Amino acid sequence: MKPEIQLIQLFLWGCAAYDQPPALKDQRWSPNATEPLCTAPELVTVYLFGHLPGPFKQKAIHRSVQQPWGAGFPRLPSDQAFNPRLHLLHEVWPIWLGE
Repeated sequence: MKPEIQLIQLFLWGCAAYDQPPALKDQRWSPNATEPLCTAPELVTVYLFGHLPGPFKQKAIHRSVQQPWGAGFPRLPSDQAFNPRLHLLHEVWPIWLGE
């Protein structure tokens, strides 16, 4: 399957999973009072898409997605901000994965 199709499928899955339990929408995943520029489904998409070629560390995932796919994620934070944002989502993964 083409990487572009995989990327789109992952993004659609992330959006659908994020919309499922209404409680997730009410959670504030940013330490600021404002909504972050990069959404949780976008972060999840980048993280999962970065794992498709193999297991990588988060910094390498960010780099591998940012270079060829950066235009598709213009609001993707720097890798220093990417990692903490993913850590804030740790309680959501079991819900998304149906565990």
